[in-house]
Amino acid sequence: TTVADDWSQKLGAGALSDKEVVKALSAFTPVLVDGNVEKDVCKKYGVDGFPSLRFLDDEGKVIGALDGYLPPEELLAMLKPILAKLAR
Repeated sequence: TTVADDWSQKLGAGALSDKEVVKALSAFTPVLVDGNVEKDVCKKYGVDGFPSLRFLDDEGKVIGALDGYLPPEELLAMLKPILAKLAR
């Protein structure tokens, strides 16, 4: 495994498994992309490191991006303005 894989796994096992984060993310449909394989998808959405999260609206426009590992509390704080964009 690579260091990026380790941090992606830590994000999945940590923040993305936290019940409050899961609740906040329920507004989105998650799609897991293997950045080592789906390089065109990464380029399209400006992903150049891992782990990376992109939040899209119903039209496929990026309304938020989070890069790197964040613990649950920090991830929730970063999600608030992204979720507010959905409410508009």
